[in-house]
Amino acid sequence: MESIEDKTDDTQNIEDYVLEREYLKTLIKHIDSMLNSDEKKVFDMYTRGFSYKEIAETTNTSPKKIDNILQKIKRKLRK
Repeated sequence: MESIEDKTDDTQNIEDYVLEREYLKTLIKHIDSMLNSDEKKVFDMYTRGFSYKEIAETTNTSPKKIDNILQKIKRKLRK
């Protein structure tokens, strides 16, 4: 049988999870509003673990161009 403390912990965990999800949704919307379509694609791939080379091959560009785009994204996000 679950104690009151266990139920309170479960409720707090659920509340924390919901708050974290809402924060992430807000953060993603903010980032999305700051980036153009090319930057969004590169950012998405980069945050999912793709290498510069893999992103470059997918977007038909060079790894150096990907590096430039990611540097631009970093500058935008620091503002």
